[in-house]
Amino acid sequence: MVTVYNPLAHATYEYVRFPVSGMKYEVRDYRNIIVPSQLVSIPESIKSLNYRMSNANSELIFQATEVPAFGYKSYFISRVMNEIQPQPEVILLRRDKRKPNPVVIGNEFLSVTFDVNGLLSAISVNGSSNKISQNFISYKGAVGDNEVFENRSSGAYIVSFSLDKSNLISPDGGKKI
Repeated sequence: MVTVYNPLAHATYEYVRFPVSGMKYEVRDYRNIIVPSQLVSIPESIKSLNYRMSNANSELIFQATEVPAFGYKSYFISRVMNEIQPQPEVILLRRDKRKPNPVVIGNEFLSVTFDVNGLLSAISVNGSSNKISQNFISYKGAVGDNEVFENRSSGAYIVSFSLDKSNLISPDGGKKI
């Protein structure tokens, strides 16, 4: 049993986490209703601490809901042993061989059109349409010594780059140089 205490003057929702060594647990509230929970691995950097005495390899996390003001709420934790896990159903998706169409979203006053690559291609306002060309470009930050204004390095609050060192990011996620 885990009891969560609320010292505040209003009800709270708090995430509860504590170390466990098993593979599957079930959390139930005082009404015997299952509370969603999950196991999260303890990082190796914590497990390898030389003064750590615990054998726990995971943390059980769940949300304690509506813990009353100046009050408490108890949750019952039980380890689930040897439960047969159903095999997940594998669904294979096939790509549609048809050529994709542009996507248009909007209403009678404003609409935007995205091309087959997901880039903005047109905006229509009150029936007047304007074509747009959009690209994503990455730039390499400038390296300088900051001794004079012309030799500024890119950094906090300063974006300094050379246009000849730009890379067009192609619609398929790759880069064209």
